[in-house]
Amino acid sequence: MLTRWAVFVSGEGSNLQNILTLESEGELKSQSIELVVANKSCPAIEKAQRYSKNNVVVDFRNPEVWAELLEVLNQAKIDKIFLLGFMKIISSGFIRSWAKPIVNLHPSLLPQYKGLQAIERAFVAKEERMGVSLHEVVAELDSGPILKQAELWRIPGESLEVLTERFHKLEHKLVRDYLLDLDIRP
Repeated sequence: MLTRWAVFVSGEGSNLQNILTLESEGELKSQSIELVVANKSCPAIEKAQRYSKNNVVVDFRNPEVWAELLEVLNQAKIDKIFLLGFMKIISSGFIRSWAKPIVNLHPSLLPQYKGLQAIERAFVAKEERMGVSLHEVVAELDSGPILKQAELWRIPGESLEVLTERFHKLEHKLVRDYLLDLDIRP
């Protein structure tokens, strides 16, 4: 059975590119990216368009948008939502109404550094052990069950920019491994 994903994005879309490449190369056997949703016009939407993916830019300042988005997702027969660099909080009403899996990628070893600027806060705190998490979305911010984590260690003297780039590479690997693991599970 094919799992139909909607991917929510806000920025460059490097993780979106990662999974679109996996899909286009035939690596995803039982999964398909059916819809890309963004909270603003961004390079990630351009990537979706290059792969001929249905996409929509949504103004989340409008409180009625959640009901409209629910309708769009249902019409597209979406099974799961993947938040990849999506910089908006999903409303608790939407989470209850959707009642299907929502997976979020977060740049920390949750439960550490929930919320925004997790990499920067870990860097300033001089954390030695850091990482990224995939977790189920629940109403409380970055508090759902952990699905998969990967860690990295701080390199002495490393700049925030270099550390951030290493985080992105680790995110790509974690997302890739997660999706490929889903393909081999019964």
